[in-house]
Amino acid sequence: MSDDASEDDVRRDLPSASIVKAKYRADGAPEFDAADFKEMEARARGPDVLTPQEMAIVLEAKEEGNAKFKAGRVEEACQKYNCALQTYANRPGGTPDQRREKSKLYANRAECLLRLEQWLAAEQAASKAIQLDADNVKAHYRPCARTRGTWRR
Repeated sequence: MSDDASEDDVRRDLPSASIVKAKYRADGAPEFDAADFKEMEARARGPDVLTPQEMAIVLEAKEEGNAKFKAGRVEEACQKYNCALQTYANRPGGTPDQRREKSKLYANRAECLLRLEQWLAAEQAASKAIQLDADNVKAHYRPCARTRGTWRR
């Protein structure tokens, strides 16, 4: 960094998600709360790991999707599962728990797509769920249910 560059120029060059705002005590020492440390720890584990805040967004969207699905609002449920999956973006999820959660979201999405009779999209969603977690029984069942004629609304 050159001496001419201002602090604002440096901040603009850094990805905004990687900056944790420090709070300062009266003596000028930085102070972080527990959420800041969890976010920094997640970022240190790699770019594929979701931060606690991102996981909270995922879980909230999943719960909303589950509630809409139970209420019979399948299209809205599918949208909520899609929102949760968008939080992952292109990241697989850096921990086994995060990969399992992403697999569940894809399996739930597959069920919604089956009910909407979008067969190919349902099969693709189930395949993604299986790639993330081969032990996800629902993900294995959903594409087979339509093929074998056992799927029912």
